[in-house]
Parts: sequence; C-alpha cells; structure tokens
Amino acid sequence: MQSFFKRISISVSTSALITLAVGLCLTALCYVSARQIESESTRLLLQYHASGHTLRAAMLPANGMSLDANHRGSLYVLLGGLLSSLLATAYVFQLVTRNSVIARITGERTAALQFANLRLSEDIAARMHTEQSLRLRERIIEVSANAIILCSADAPGYLIEYVNPAFERITGYAAGEVIGQRLEDLQGPEQGRQDMHEITAALREQREGKAIVRNFRKDGSCYWSELFVAPVRDDGDGPVSHFVVAQYDISTVMRFEQELEFQARHDILTGLANRALLRERLEQAMAVTRRSGLPLWVVFIDLDRFKFVNDTLGHDAGDTVLKSVAERLRDATREVDTVARLGGDEFVLLLPQHGNGEPGTAILQRIQDAVAQPLQFGEYEFFLSCCMGVAVYPDDGQDADTLIKHADIAMYRAKELGRGHWQFYASSMKRAPWSGWDWRASCAMPWNGASSTSNTSPSWT
Repeated sequence: MQSFFKRISISVSTSALITLAVGLCLTALCYVSARQIESESTRLLLQYHASGHTLRAAMLPANGMSLDANHRGSLYVLLGGLLSSLLATAYVFQLVTRNSVIARITGERTAALQFANLRLSEDIAARMHTEQSLRLRERIIEVSANAIILCSADAPGYLIEYVNPAFERITGYAAGEVIGQRLEDLQGPEQGRQDMHEITAALREQREGKAIVRNFRKDGSCYWSELFVAPVRDDGDGPVSHFVVAQYDISTVMRFEQELEFQARHDILTGLANRALLRERLEQAMAVTRRSGLPLWVVFIDLDRFKFVNDTLGHDAGDTVLKSVAERLRDATREVDTVARLGGDEFVLLLPQHGNGEPGTAILQRIQDAVAQPLQFGEYEFFLSCCMGVAVYPDDGQDADTLIKHADIAMYRAKELGRGHWQFYASSMKRAPWSGWDWRASCAMPWNGASSTSNTSPSWT
C-alpha cells in the first residue's frame, strides 16, 4: 500500500479521504448484504412455518435466539465495518504522512547531494583545467630554447631549486650539479663575475630586473646572456617565496654586434683601422699632445708601382700584397702607434711622441725597410717600395683633415724625388699643379667610417 500511494503521488488528506470512502462503501455493501440475508432467512422461516412443516426447530436460531438477533448481527457488521474503515483510514493517513515526510527529507537530501555533486564536478573540472594548464606550462618550460631557473627567495644564497633542459644544454651543467647551489655561482669564478649589480639589487628588493652578463660554461668557455629575474608570490599577492630567472643566450648576437662594430671601424681586407677609427684616434692623440706639448706625426704612405702588380698578377695578388704590407707596417710600428688604410694602396700612420722616445727619422727608415722586403708569388719575386709624406701636429695643422691633407701633399713631393723617398710638409708646399685631387675624394668611400676592400690605386702610381 505504501508503494501504491507513493506511485500515485497524492496528498495526505486525499489518501485518507479515499481510504475512508472505500471503507464506508465496503461497510455499506456488507451491511446491505447482511440485511438481504436476514430478510431472506425471515421470509423462508415464515413460509415454512405457515405450511405446517416441522422444520421450525431446524430453522430457528440455536440457544433460543429470536429473529431480532439477526438484525443485531447486521448492526454489528455495520459497526465493525465503520470501525475498520476508521482504523484503515487512520493507518493510511499515518502511512501517507510518514511517506510524505520521508519523501520531503529524501528530496531535500537529494537536492543537497545534487548540488554537492555539481560543485564537486565544477571543482573537478577546475582542477583538471588547472592541472592541464600546469602541465602545458611545464611542457613549455621544458621545451623552451631559453634557460629557466627557479630559486628560493631566501637571502643571501637564493638556492636553486629547478633548472630546465635548455639550461643544461647551454651551460653544460646537469640539473643535479646545480640544484641546491647559490644563484651567483652560475656566473663562474668569483674574479669573473661582473654586471650583476642590477640582478643583485632586484633580488634584494624583491622586484623585477634584467641585465646583460658574461657567464662561463662547465668547460670554462665564456658566453653572454641576458638575464630576467621576477619574484613569485604565494596566492598572487602573498609574500615572495621564489624567483624565476630566464636566461637568454645572446652570444651570437654579441659576436654579430662586435663584428659589425669591428667592420665599421676597421678595413675589411687588412684589418687595419679605417677612416672613422683613424679620425677618432687622431683627435684623441691631438688632445694628448695639447696636454703634453709633445709633437704628433701623421705619415701618409703610398706604395710604388702597385698598379703593376694588379695589372700583371691580378687583383687577388694585389690583395695579398696589401695584406702583407699591412702586417709589415704593424710589425714596424709600436703598440701606441696607429696603422690605418684609407683605400687602394694608401696607408696612414699616427706616430705620437712619448717623452724622450721620439720616433725621429729612424722609424721612417724602419718602415721603408719593412716594405722593401721581397714578396714571393710562385716563381716570381717582387720588391716593393713606398713614398711617405709627414705632417707634424700642431705645426702643420690644427685639425685632422688639415693634417692628413698636408701629409698627402708631402707624399706627392716625395714621389717627385722618385721611389722610396719621404718628405716632411713645409708651408711652401702647395697642392700639386697637375691635380685638383683631394685625399678624401681619392678614396673609394667617403669619410664616414666605411672601409673598402678594393685595392684600386690612383693612376699616378
């Protein structure tokens, strides 16, 4: 019955009324049936009695009960039915009431469980998303081409707790060799540590910082890296617990920049100083000379018959000659001197005077002798010579352009005397009448720091 009322899902009062109605209907049916039986029994009894049969004794109730006893039996059936209906109604009412309470509690707990399951599902989904994000970030860190270092925020050591594979590849150190070590130990020997002031300040002040530093690999080789350090806080805005350090290997970039800087300030063919570096060093030397009062020599050199080498053996042989001459000029001068190539077969020397170590004409002779050494090209042997013009600062000019121009004029005068001569500039020397030539215009490139690999020389050589 409990399952019946649960299935039909009716209210408590409705269930009780239905039970009572059914009980009353059944009681009424029983009562009507009893009354019909009673009437039929009375009719038969009277009929037998009127016919004079001897069945009266058999038809009369036992123990001398009268016909009213049957009527009382019907009343008893009626009362019993009514009582049974009331009891059944009360039982059904209590049963349905309890079922309703159970259903309500079950519904509430089911709703609570469903809500809890929904929250749990959301938490699980959020946790899975977080785990996926963490795994993705971990994979990104693992496959990163840049070194990633995680270190503790505990000063002063800032001990390393994690390094990614790129760190092992760049530095040559395995993870087990650096975990637990101090962060500053990664820069190599203590005497080689430098440029770490910004990183140290960022760690101390628990902020972001970056710097370009020189590091050393496990094998002792040097490499340049750009370091970025950032604090990691607990729960987003809590205290700093760790620092993450990103290390970018910029050795290739640094070498490229150094090469560009070298090419911008040196001749590509010979490696000597070019126009830009010559002008810079000449201005520095003039500043030193103004303080010391000692003179400065500017020597303009031009090779004799260099065009003959180009015409007979080709430009490759000419390039070889220029490289050899550049090396000989470096060997014949001091470390404080500057050897530059302006273009073609034209060279300029800066010979500063230092105390009593005055270069004098001896250095000019040494340069002549160095250039005159024979050159061997296969079965051919060549002997070169050069002409030189000398301008002295400050007597022969107050600026770089004037000094080089006067040294060039003096070199022209030396060429008039023949091969292998030199001349000092004098105020009586003027620009050669056969030439409206300017020393800067004669060079393959303008005075802007660029250098030329061409060994083309003027036609007057």
